[in-house]
Amino acid sequence: MDVLAVLTRIDHRREFGGTYPQDSWAKIIEECKVIEELDDPDDVECDTVQIQKYCEAAALVGQMVRIPSSDELPEDAPPLPPLPPRTGEEAFELALSAAEQRVNLYWPEITNVAEKLMEVGYLTGEEVDEIVFDSEEESFHE
Repeated sequence: MDVLAVLTRIDHRREFGGTYPQDSWAKIIEECKVIEELDDPDDVECDTVQIQKYCEAAALVGQMVRIPSSDELPEDAPPLPPLPPRTGEEAFELALSAAEQRVNLYWPEITNVAEKLMEVGYLTGEEVDEIVFDSEEESFHE
């Protein structure tokens, strides 16, 4: 699949509220069960399995966090941060939301790099830096 096709699919999802390939925890779990049934050692390291492992580990950490009650806090204490995720699904939703926010934030730079890449076929890291930082500077001055 070429860069234009990928960007078109991503842009369509962004504009019309479409779904991402791994847009729900239920799909992640379902795909992991299929991978497990295949019993292929190479598949154990695939992205889907790694996502599940990371989210479940984050949930375990979240379950170990003890939040003090309001009477245990000094009166002038700052507000408590949001609770950490307590389930794999909560961790997944949090990570997905953060990733979507970053894609939206950097979408102009992503588009600029992709357009240049389609034009010339190859970009060095320095050329990507130049495109990204030039577009950030332009948007800063607008």
